[in-house]
Amino acid sequence: MATINTSYGHWKPMIQEQRRGISEPLRWIGEGWRVLMAAPGVSAALGITFTALCYLAYTAANAQPLFSATFLTLLLAVSPFLAAAGYAVAMQVAKGDRPTLGGCARSVADRALSIGTFAVLSGLMMAAWVRLTGLAFALYYGTLGPSRSEVARVWVSGEAPVEMLVFLGIATGLLAVALFTVAVFALPRIVAHNCDVVQAVIAGLRTIKAQPLVVVAWSVVLLALIGVALVSQLVLMPLVFPLLAYATWFGYAALASEQPGVRAGQTGV
Repeated sequence: MATINTSYGHWKPMIQEQRRGISEPLRWIGEGWRVLMAAPGVSAALGITFTALCYLAYTAANAQPLFSATFLTLLLAVSPFLAAAGYAVAMQVAKGDRPTLGGCARSVADRALSIGTFAVLSGLMMAAWVRLTGLAFALYYGTLGPSRSEVARVWVSGEAPVEMLVFLGIATGLLAVALFTVAVFALPRIVAHNCDVVQAVIAGLRTIKAQPLVVVAWSVVLLALIGVALVSQLVLMPLVFPLLAYATWFGYAALASEQPGVRAGQTGV
């Protein structure tokens, strides 16, 4: 398989830095911001597209509460492709190239099979969450509880009891941890190396094991910025989504440079 050499230009000193503190994610955000400023048009396209998909999923879920999980699963299926496009933008800017939507689309198309497999994996995790949701309602209402439509109505309307919300909060937290573990380093590796999902997940888990505190700090930053975007009712999402995609790429590049067989400033196989 061909090697993808990414020298990263003026980003190289950051990637070569071997000592990783919990403040490291803030530097990744800074590097992501530089990419955002260097490629405002492409960034706006990615951010607006993702925000529009989020809005459509939310609107559809309100209109058809019974299919809320389906709409969210569809959003999860599309999101990896947009995130991969963001990683491609960051990689091109770091190399000193001028990113274009066409170039990003070609990069994603070349890796469509692996990205699609990753999307399926995310969908399976979502299906597991749906099962846990059904279990929560079954435990509370009993086997002769309300119909699926009534369950969906209660959930969307916010009338669910506290005990159920606690259970679902724990289940959602587990899902979020699983998705983060799989996505935060595996998907950028697919973009960098055009490798399969299994190799990417294994490498991602190895990275997390090597730098657990930094990964936890990064997850806090991710959740905080996503929370800000949600609280703003998606107004800030066009800015937050590409920023996090770019920062995630630099986080992957920084930590991957410390893995065996990967030299600092280079990602390739």
